[in-house]
Amino acid sequence: MHVYIVRHGQTAWNIEERAQGHTDIPLDELGRRQAEATADLLSDQPIAKILTSDLVRSLETANVVARRVAAPVETNTLLRERFFGQWEGKTKLEIKPTSTSAENLYDVLLELEASGIETLQEAWNRFGNVADQLRLTESNTLVVSHGGTCPLLLCQLIGAPLAAVGAFRFPNCCVAELRKLKTGQFRLVRFNCGSGE
Repeated sequence: MHVYIVRHGQTAWNIEERAQGHTDIPLDELGRRQAEATADLLSDQPIAKILTSDLVRSLETANVVARRVAAPVETNTLLRERFFGQWEGKTKLEIKPTSTSAENLYDVLLELEASGIETLQEAWNRFGNVADQLRLTESNTLVVSHGGTCPLLLCQLIGAPLAAVGAFRFPNCCVAELRKLKTGQFRLVRFNCGSGE
């Protein structure tokens, strides 16, 4: 049994480096092409089902792949990006205007702790529920989620700690493939394969 984890295709806010969170931003033109390229990459894989965040950028990506692999799509709010509250729509400098060691928006959001947002620990706990579901399934499954949350699921499945999430970056529409071993544990087979347009 294999699990494929894919971050959604590019959006305008990705280009502008804005925190998206739960804000529902659609794919841009390149994002749609990336989704098609991911569908090409996965077209020969026997995917039985697709789980996706209900946010439109993930759902659009999942639907493009679903048409190619003929698998049903199931939305799941547990697969949403972290909720960033008042910081959604803001850039790195608007979130942390003072000097910071973080070089990009991903690192800023990884470190972000403020009132009214979902903490990294809370998101980790949420994705633990998804990982538990995947451990029980025997069907090849594609999971489409977000840049800040794909690493959470990957770490949960391979048994890595929360502290390791910063080591895994998911570019838009690149694929991580994991294989379930007879022991029930997951092994990372390939990482960040895909469009990278």
